[in-house]
Amino acid sequence: MGTKELSIIRKSLFTLGALSSLAQADPLIDLVQYGLQKSFTIKSQQLRLEQAQNTNTSAYFQLLPSIQASGTRSYQVAQGVSEEAISTTKTDGIAGKLNATWTLWDNFQNITDIRVARIGLISEEIQTDKEMQLYVISLLDAFIEYQVLHFQREITKGFLKQSQWVLGESATLARLGAKSRFETLDAEIQTLNAERDLREVELSLESAKRNLKNLLNSDPSFQIPIIDLLKLKPFYMSRLDVKKVNEWSSNTDALPVVHNRELRLASLNLDKSSAELTQTSLDYFPKTSFQISQDLNLDRVITKRNGPPYTGLNSTTYSLQLSWQLWDWWITPRKIKNSRLSHEISTYSLQETKNKAESEFLALLDQYGIVEQSIEGSKKVLDKAVQHLEYSREMYKLGKLNNLSIQKANSTLYEAQLAVAQRLKQKFILAAKIIYSSGSSLLPDSNQSEP
Repeated sequence: MGTKELSIIRKSLFTLGALSSLAQADPLIDLVQYGLQKSFTIKSQQLRLEQAQNTNTSAYFQLLPSIQASGTRSYQVAQGVSEEAISTTKTDGIAGKLNATWTLWDNFQNITDIRVARIGLISEEIQTDKEMQLYVISLLDAFIEYQVLHFQREITKGFLKQSQWVLGESATLARLGAKSRFETLDAEIQTLNAERDLREVELSLESAKRNLKNLLNSDPSFQIPIIDLLKLKPFYMSRLDVKKVNEWSSNTDALPVVHNRELRLASLNLDKSSAELTQTSLDYFPKTSFQISQDLNLDRVITKRNGPPYTGLNSTTYSLQLSWQLWDWWITPRKIKNSRLSHEISTYSLQETKNKAESEFLALLDQYGIVEQSIEGSKKVLDKAVQHLEYSREMYKLGKLNNLSIQKANSTLYEAQLAVAQRLKQKFILAAKIIYSSGSSLLPDSNQSEP
């Protein structure tokens, strides 16, 4: 590895602060949009949302009268025998009935059903948004992990190449008697370790590739883009307000957990249990309905002797019905008790969800702060590692350092490069989780939806 290669490393790996402002076009947007369209999980949740929309619409129809219509057609032939003659009677009958029932008082059951259906619809909207956000986080994790492994493979190849060069130099010097067998053995160990690491990272890379393709539900021909990890600035990073992150870290009362999706779902579940408890308490009272019934009967009667050809009957019935289940006086108190218990469970669940959301959010903030500091430290270590390798090579040329010193400097550079890549991955994923936990969206602008 000469001065030119070291110069390239310095320019491409070290100046991360300058490179961040020159970030390449983000391939994550297309990847996320592709995944959202292909994911079976998202498709299933969207169907559940459609079901909830239909249920919500159907609930309003319960306020309308119930109308039923029925009709029958009959034909009858009867023969009679008397002392005078034999008579035949044919009856051709048509009967129709139209019934309309309008519930005047159902103890607000229909209103409760509408409220519960509306809560169910809002819950499914939030659940759909939640599933999409969590899918994006999983996709980001898998994609960036693949990029880290790809980056690791490339630097491992470079490390192996350097190890092989050191081994060759050590073996040559050992044959000439200028170096001992010890240095050659040490170089062989370093080379074997590098070969082993390369095999392991290649297997891990293949596994990560399969995982990402399964997550994307992609076609076999789909090609995963390879990016410069150190230049990547995901599209959602601009949604992370650093000032707010610092404020949340210093003031726990300002935590935005009220927008947390799990907390909103728990709150809706409490609203649903409240509606059901209120409704159950009203079941002591009777229900009243008004019914109109219109009957039409038309018979055509023909006899061989005499008689009118038609007979008909048309009637309208009005009724007021009072329904009161007497057994409910024994059952209803138990229903109310169960509803009250369900309400208390929902209340405790809401508080537990809130505490968990706050705890997890604070943990994410702490981890993000640690990773930020770790990245700054890793960048400094990386800068020194490049300088160390440059200096070691110069001293080697002057005969003041041996091959093992070059190998040690190369190993330090390898570890520093990998540390920066891994910490960048942690930063990006933690940032995504913080954005999600604060109630904001990780979706590209074209996929934004308000639950």
